[in-house]
Parts: sequence; structure tokens; C-alpha cells
Amino acid sequence: MENILFQNELDDATLKFNSKLDFDVARLLKTSKLTLSVAETVTGGMLAQRLTSLPGSLVYFKGGVICIDTLSKINICGASPATLRKKGEYSKELTLELANGVKNIMKTDISIAITGHTSRFADKKDEVFGKINAGFMFKNDKKIKVFKFNGTRNIIRYQSTLAALGYLRQWLLAH
Repeated sequence: MENILFQNELDDATLKFNSKLDFDVARLLKTSKLTLSVAETVTGGMLAQRLTSLPGSLVYFKGGVICIDTLSKINICGASPATLRKKGEYSKELTLELANGVKNIMKTDISIAITGHTSRFADKKDEVFGKINAGFMFKNDKKIKVFKFNGTRNIIRYQSTLAALGYLRQWLLAH
């Protein structure tokens, strides 16, 4: 019984923290009159879902692209075939190209792109598992953050959305 009560309290605390993060990002985007778009590979729409979970998201969130396939990265988000060939699908360079592409398509002030590894591959070292790139285009400034998460595929995807929103929140507070 004690374990269940503890888990319930922990779940409530987690929900309050996550809701506060979503609320803070929404409030900061609204008050700064900045708009946002996303390009998601590894998170498959989880970031867009969080950004649209609060009423009034239309004011700051203009849309997103889920670009899993290589051709969608090129044809929709404008990723360079040369970057894909030379640097790879999970490179920092590609992540920034996706962020820049979706920012231009959606005509937003800010964009976020998330790429990474959430599956184990026999031909790759375990060190890439859980490695996530989050690319940010802030008006004319670009940033790349690299995160390393552990857990299941869905836990890593969820942690990626938290990290991206947390970094966006930091940037908005500083500007």
C-alpha cells in the first residue's frame, strides 16, 4: 500500500512539473509574441503534441513535420542530400538543416528539430543508443544540444521532448 501511495505522489509531482514546463513555454512564447515550428524524427510528433496540449496554442505554434524517411527530410524540410551522405541521418549538421528548413517552411521565429537513436543496431556501438540531437533556430541564431538518455525507446523519446522544451524555456527566459 505504501508503494502505491508513493507512486501516486510521484506521478502527481511529475505531471505538475511537466504541466508547468508546457505552461511556461506557452506563456513565454505568447508574451514574447514569438512563433514556433518543429521537425521531428525520433519523437514522431510527441513534441508537437505537447506544444498543442494547451488552449490557445494557435497563437504561438504554427506547425510541424514528422520526417522519418530520408526523402521527406530532403523534399519537405530541405535537408541536403550531401549532408545526409557525408554526415548521416543522425548528425548535428542534418538536425540544424531540418530546423532551418521547417523554420523557413512555416515562417516562424523559432524552430526545433530532434533526431537521434532509440533503437539498438547490431552494426553500431551501444554508445549511439539514446544519443539525441536537438537543433534550435532562434531568429538568426542556431544552437545544437546533444543529449544522452537511457531507458526504453519511449522513455528516450519522452525525455527528448522534455529536454527540448526545457532548453527552449531557458532561451526564452534569457531573451
